[in-house]
Amino acid sequence: MKSLLLKERFLAMTIDFLFISILTIFILSFFEFKFFEIFDTSFIGRKWTLNYNVNFIVMILYFFLCDFLSKGISLGKKIMNLEIEKKSSNYILQYRLCRTLLKCFFLFSILLPITLIYFFVKNEVFYDKILNTNVVK
Repeated sequence: MKSLLLKERFLAMTIDFLFISILTIFILSFFEFKFFEIFDTSFIGRKWTLNYNVNFIVMILYFFLCDFLSKGISLGKKIMNLEIEKKSSNYILQYRLCRTLLKCFFLFSILLPITLIYFFVKNEVFYDKILNTNVVK
């Protein structure tokens, strides 16, 4: 059961990242031409930095809206039929914001490899441990 939940959580995370990437590509394709007409793009890396920043902003908004509107059930979790279980019944705005920021920090930083190793070994991520939550089927 534990390994099945691990695979489902990983697949849900992959679905979320795929959705965020598609959303970021759509946003960049819509606004990119106007942005690059204004600024000089000859410097290598400027386009990549813009993509990275927009992707991070989209990720924060996506996970916050998922936490705020559906108590942490993202598109990937919904497809995989997973739910967030919090030990306390208090699911206030500060908790949702904290969960979103921790999730983005651990998944969108240099800590991603460490987070993934911890996830596969312990079947939870750091922010689950910090915020005392479980993901259940």
